[in-house]
Amino acid sequence: MFQSFTKAFQKYYHHEQQYSALLSSVRRRNILSCHRNTLYTSKNSQYDFDIEKINNHHQYRNFQSSLSLNNVKIAFQEVANKNTALQEIDALLGRQKPPAFEYIYVEPSIFTNPVFWNSDSSVNPYGHAAIRYTNPETGKSMVMNIVGKPGHRMVNFIPAEEYLFGHPSKCSIEDGNEQGGIYCRTMIGFRFEEWPQEYITAMHNYYQNVQNLGDAKLAKYSMVLGPIYNLLRKIKWFSGVAERGNCAFWTTQGLVNAHVLSSATSWPKYSCMKLYTKVVFNKIEMKEKWEQLKQRTSQMIVPNALQSSSPTIMIDHDEEELYSRINEKFFEKSETEQERLLAPFWKRSNFNIVTYRCSDESVSTSSLKGWVKPFRQLEHLIFQQMDEMANVVVEVKTKELDNDEEMSIAVPSLKEATHRPFW
Repeated sequence: MFQSFTKAFQKYYHHEQQYSALLSSVRRRNILSCHRNTLYTSKNSQYDFDIEKINNHHQYRNFQSSLSLNNVKIAFQEVANKNTALQEIDALLGRQKPPAFEYIYVEPSIFTNPVFWNSDSSVNPYGHAAIRYTNPETGKSMVMNIVGKPGHRMVNFIPAEEYLFGHPSKCSIEDGNEQGGIYCRTMIGFRFEEWPQEYITAMHNYYQNVQNLGDAKLAKYSMVLGPIYNLLRKIKWFSGVAERGNCAFWTTQGLVNAHVLSSATSWPKYSCMKLYTKVVFNKIEMKEKWEQLKQRTSQMIVPNALQSSSPTIMIDHDEEELYSRINEKFFEKSETEQERLLAPFWKRSNFNIVTYRCSDESVSTSSLKGWVKPFRQLEHLIFQQMDEMANVVVEVKTKELDNDEEMSIAVPSLKEATHRPFW
């Protein structure tokens, strides 16, 4: 059956030279499957398609369900404003430069593609972590991305515009980018606009060191067993064991070196919540709100029994109830010199959340499918709420040109978040 499908497919595309080798530039399953409902043809596109490289039944079955031979249209169109999209986001936020760093959480494609094969990040139900920051050596914005597939470099540095908006043929695991950008996965970026430069440099040096250790096989990737291996390393007999971790561990370990987090974690989404709650409950703004509440309550006049005026209505009741429960001693807790130095950087004005929404509508709006549905529904709902927490949404939209052709562009827009508690 697989051989007959191969012959039929090759015969169907015999007159189209641009489809002579499809998977040599787009070898990975998630590039193909994530476009099953939004594939289109572009006359100027150059994509290699080699059906013989679909070398096992799982790939064939997934590929067959992704494409219809009766009405197949295969092409990927890169957004026209790839090189300026990030600057447009900065301008929308009133910024004249990229953020100091941006922790990127990538939605797992397993929610919309439940075929369980391959060992890349697409089958990880907990998502993927990467980080964007400005390279202190070049001054350019880049993404540090972890690849866990055997036989590939673990630590990779990719231009930020390529990681997020780059041509799908460049979104390859060989380039250290296996997520496929905004074309295949929705991503949420937690932006810190300012951070001490010396700490960003320390983080960059750490990632470079891990890259060198990874190349020497002295640092390795492990999806879930990293904590066990790293615990064994503390025992003298196992001191030669290589340090191990997954994408979230290596990424957040860099944030530890930058004094953003106090400890690393292997859970990508947990890192998002830690960053968010540290911003929302930063002591500077909490104390300001606590003092404002204290002042308001002290000025409240209890109506006289003879007066008919209604009592004062408290706005934002939930938030005020929270602050009313805070004891004054909470703000008297001793802080280290470092915590006092970094306290202003945790203010809400220094923090933004950006959703890079997947251009494939079948991914961005689909419900859970297959065997994963009864097990991951809660995870999916939590991610959707994280999406709602963003104050900037970047979407790929089609713009019609004067010559009746269409052009895809990444359009950022501000939005009023509805699920940002105590914001």
